Amino acid sequence: MIRISAVFGVLILSVARNYSTGSFVPAVTYDNFLKNKKQILKENFRRSGIYLFTNLIDNKQYVGSSVNLSKRFYLYFNETAMNSELKRSKSYIYSAMLKHVHQNFSLIILEYCSVEKCYEKKKEVLYQNSFSRV
Repeated sequence: MIRISAVFGVLILSVARNYSTGSFVPAVTYDNFLKNKKQILKENFRRSGIYLFTNLIDNKQYVGSSVNLSKRFYLYFNETAMNSELKRSKSYIYSAMLKHVHQNFSLIILEYCSVEKCYEKKKEVLYQNSFSRV
């Protein structure tokens, strides 16, 4: 089961399909979000991109993007910040991380890209998949 925000729903289904057939090669894969914390924060410092978390307990997947990946990942490591964000709005990934803890997640950087290109790529995939289902 894939559980993500509606904006990214089409994108993750497309990525998962391509990844499983071997036609998609991710930029970087980290098998354990907590164990690889220092490496993740260092390698993604001031980089923008699209990423995918997989919950290793229930295999649910969460996709996101950020103009500053290390800053976003710092947020995921901060339980107080995630709890604070959850008071303002719903977030499946925050809820899952708080429930299942960091070491039960893998992280894949699907693609590094400029802010503009990441936005355009997400939009392009959304449009392509939306029209192909009509």
